[in-house]
Amino acid sequence: MNERKFKFHVPKPRRTAIHNALRSFNASDKELHAYYYDTPDHELGQKGISLCVRCEAGQWLQTISLAGPNGQSGQAASHPRKDGTLSLAVYKGTEFADILQPYRKTLHVRFEARITRLAAVQITEAAEIEIAYDRGTIISGQFGIPIAETEFRLLSGDLDELFTVCESWVNQHGLVLNLQSKAALGHRLARAASGIPIELADNPAKVDSKDARPPSPSMVGELLAPHRSEPLHLEAKQPISEAYQAIALGCLTQVIQNLAYLALAHDTHARPHATADYVHQARVGIRRLRSCWKLFEGWLGDSPPKQLEEVRQLFSRLGQLRDSHIMADTIEPALLAAGMPPLEQSLNQKDNHAKAIELAQKTETQLLLLQLLRGVANAADTDFGSDGSRSFDERFQQRVDRWLQKITEAGLSFKELSIDEQHSVRKKAKRLRYGLEFGEDLLPAKRLKKVRRALARAQDVLGELNDLYVAEEHYRRLTDEQPSAWFAIGWLKSQQAQQLGRAQDAFIALADVGSLRN
Repeated sequence: MNERKFKFHVPKPRRTAIHNALRSFNASDKELHAYYYDTPDHELGQKGISLCVRCEAGQWLQTISLAGPNGQSGQAASHPRKDGTLSLAVYKGTEFADILQPYRKTLHVRFEARITRLAAVQITEAAEIEIAYDRGTIISGQFGIPIAETEFRLLSGDLDELFTVCESWVNQHGLVLNLQSKAALGHRLARAASGIPIELADNPAKVDSKDARPPSPSMVGELLAPHRSEPLHLEAKQPISEAYQAIALGCLTQVIQNLAYLALAHDTHARPHATADYVHQARVGIRRLRSCWKLFEGWLGDSPPKQLEEVRQLFSRLGQLRDSHIMADTIEPALLAAGMPPLEQSLNQKDNHAKAIELAQKTETQLLLLQLLRGVANAADTDFGSDGSRSFDERFQQRVDRWLQKITEAGLSFKELSIDEQHSVRKKAKRLRYGLEFGEDLLPAKRLKKVRRALARAQDVLGELNDLYVAEEHYRRLTDEQPSAWFAIGWLKSQQAQQLGRAQDAFIALADVGSLRN
């Protein structure tokens, strides 16, 4: 984990206080203007190429950068410019010219950023940190997105001190951790925006910030699409600490970004169905993170970390919201279609929407996320287990194969297990699924494909069965005051019996696949 800066959304009620706080550090304003160039199909970005012309303090500079291995910084070059237009002539005789040659006729301003930055430097005993408050607009075509965010950048000193300063400002000002960069948001806006791309000209700007139209509701859905897990590519001989950091940071990013979208839901006018997706993906991220901790248990210090109980509580609260969404969207409509009389205590999507936003915005939630990030950063300094003779891939293969064997053994008698025991098997199946995703490059491809297919079938059945159990608990609480809820109990019991049979069949099929290793 090489991050030396963190970015936070500033909620509307907190913006004056942030502005005043930075002024107390003798902060000064400066105007930032940047044009980001790409093809209509975002071909440069997909190849890890960033091409930008930016102006800071009246000086225009054209920059190009290439992403290195595993997303790390690669080659970069900068050239002075007289204005915001692009010149490919500056790359004549360099490898950048060859790289850009296939795209030179289709390059255009994909989006631009117009930002006013109020920045100051906070000096502590352990570090020197730049704190910047950015407000402005990202524009693509005729559409614009307002920006209000604070960035903390470590200039020198201890990385741990950067976390301490961030935690102090979050605690004081209610900031919301948001890992999405302006460039990433700009590319999303460009993809969502309709109309003709901005053409190259002496002055590429076609829309002033104040005239930019807000994104339509359909565009908001694309701009703020739930953040899902992304593929990981681990190496067999990779150090344990590096593998852990790569996996844990990927999981934590999924949690952080979906909670950020939740926290911003009022500002972005996200609809209740969107918040349900954010809740689900945040829970997936937490489940993956806990699976990561279990995978590295005994190999790395503080795995799981000391915040495990707080993470469990957050997962539980999100789970309550998720269960309500499932019942409102799936179970209750099925019951009504089957003939259940309407109940007075129907499920309220609006209440869940508001509760989800409040949970994501809570200072305690944001501080927990920062503490978890700090733990991932500090993992680079920890040692792995006493047995250093085995490589990471050997350790990984043995552990996930043992997980598979235990799940299969328990699953072969699934129908005889108690509900709590069935739930435990379901959680272990999820853990195995995420474990396989973490190290898919380290397992035999054919064996992995067969196990995944059988495991996915079992998980689908177990997920539906769990939803039926949760729904039964809900409707049992209503039976004293609304006897018609007994209809739901009978219907749910019937569905459970069918799912139990399907689950048993799925585990038999999983057992037939055998081991993950050849």
